[in-house]
Amino acid sequence: MSITFNVARETEHPEFGTVIEAVPGFDRYSVNVSNANAFALLDRLGIEDPDYCGSIEAEDFLGRTMVANVGRPDDGVGSAEFRGEGGCTVIDCGVRPGYFDDRMGSLATLASIALGGGYFVSWA
Repeated sequence: MSITFNVARETEHPEFGTVIEAVPGFDRYSVNVSNANAFALLDRLGIEDPDYCGSIEAEDFLGRTMVANVGRPDDGVGSAEFRGEGGCTVIDCGVRPGYFDDRMGSLATLASIALGGGYFVSWA
C-alpha cells in the first residue's frame, strides 16, 4: 500500500459536495511513498493525528518541509524480518541514509508548485 502527495484543489461533486482532488497535469510533482514512510514524513512535518488522507494549505506545508528534518537524524533504518499474525513473514525494507532529506526536498518542490498555482497539498 502507498500514499501519494499531490497538488490538489477543492471542487464541487454533485453527490458528495466539496471534495479535494488532485489537479490534472501536475503528476510529475507527485510524491508516492509507502504507508509507513508517509506516516514517518507526516510525523516529521508535525501533522498531528495523521490519517491515510488529508490536505493542507500549500504555504503551511512548504514551511513545514523547511524545518521538518532540523535536529532529526537521517542515518537510515535497517531492514527487518519478523513473523506476523497467522505465521506470515513480514519484511520491513527500512529506509536508506538521506531518505528524509530527499523526500522533504521533493515535497518542498510539490508545495512550491501548489502555492504558485493557488492550490493545496493533499495526500491519499
